[in-house]
Amino acid sequence: MARKAQTKHNVKSSTAKKVFDDAFVNIVNTFNEAMVNEIKKSMRHKSPPPSKAGDPPGVKTGTLRRSLATRPATQFGGKIVTVAGTNVKYARFLEFAREPKRRRPFFAPVMKAGRLRPLFEKVLSAQLAKITAQLSKSATPKL
Repeated sequence: MARKAQTKHNVKSSTAKKVFDDAFVNIVNTFNEAMVNEIKKSMRHKSPPPSKAGDPPGVKTGTLRRSLATRPATQFGGKIVTVAGTNVKYARFLEFAREPKRRRPFFAPVMKAGRLRPLFEKVLSAQLAKITAQLSKSATPKL
């Protein structure tokens, strides 16, 4: 049985930690931007007439759609922290109205629809390739 040649590499743990931390921040930022874009896409219906209960809100002026944004992810106390949302006052009412006939959710349906999973897998795969490349560059061969 032939033995395959194996090469081992040493990578400083501080270098590896920085590469992984940066990659996870990039994953979160990319995913958040994609999520907000999907939410904006779901808000296509022009008003009037108003959208149906349970559908995303119709677009009259575009204020809500334009206000959707994310904050870049940052590391805080060993955790990655980010925010996605809007500062429009009536957004909370549309998403969480007490009366079902008044609800026009726009965040929850996108999260539940499964449209984000393929995108997340694509982003994760691309970042894993970058991690591998960066660690390979910083590695020193161990003989």
